[in-house]
Amino acid sequence: MQLAGRDLTGSLPGGQARTLFTYLAVNRARPTGRDQMVEALWPWRAPAGADASLSALLSRLRAALGPGVLDGRGEIRLRLPADAWIDLEAAEDAIHRAEAAVTQEDWARGWGPSLVALFTARRGFLPGEDLRTRLRDELGAAPAPELRELQAELLRR
Repeated sequence: MQLAGRDLTGSLPGGQARTLFTYLAVNRARPTGRDQMVEALWPWRAPAGADASLSALLSRLRAALGPGVLDGRGEIRLRLPADAWIDLEAAEDAIHRAEAAVTQEDWARGWGPSLVALFTARRGFLPGEDLRTRLRDELGAAPAPELRELQAELLRR
């Protein structure tokens, strides 16, 4: 993610703070209530003191993002400028552009967007976060392989 010309990927806190940021970015079109954020962070069982933990995570995000990016207290809204770049959204847009080009049999026009989507999918979801271990620890199971399916789909085209 880039904001005001600077790459925030390395400066964002890891773990649950990064997961929370991702959740807020995906849902930035609307304010998000604290209960919704707790559910997103701890979908199977919220720990005792979940609200205090959420407040600490939001404080860490506010410090990393700078002023005016996270608005609100009871309901939080992530305010990003129109030119903010989020890799997941870029990949989704690239998939649509590649599919449209392939439909029209314009292979050259579809090549670039397909590479954007492919390379984004290869990096994985939340690079640097070991979500498989976290889910295995919490659930006893590994997450669904959506990104691998996306990679396979892109390679078939």
